[in-house]
Amino acid sequence: MINLRAEKVGHFIRITIILEVGQKEWAEDVQKSLPALTDMLILTIGDKTLEDLKRPDSRESLKKELLMKANQSLNSRKISQIYFDEFLVQ
Repeated sequence: MINLRAEKVGHFIRITIILEVGQKEWAEDVQKSLPALTDMLILTIGDKTLEDLKRPDSRESLKKELLMKANQSLNSRKISQIYFDEFLVQ
């Protein structure tokens, strides 16, 4: 669970993310970088508000942002896709 940015009432998101790696041989590099990737994901998602995530296109926009930041974190384009396996906002 990640606390969302809020002015008055605290909201949180429970999210499960699956990373698709572009090539099988890159999986080990991505696995080694999981602590840094997890930290980046938490910081990025935690900076969102409930209103940010309620927009109709918000999930797709968030996926694109996370994909871009994940590949920047790896200094390569090893992650080809991000999937949400669970996405619960309260």
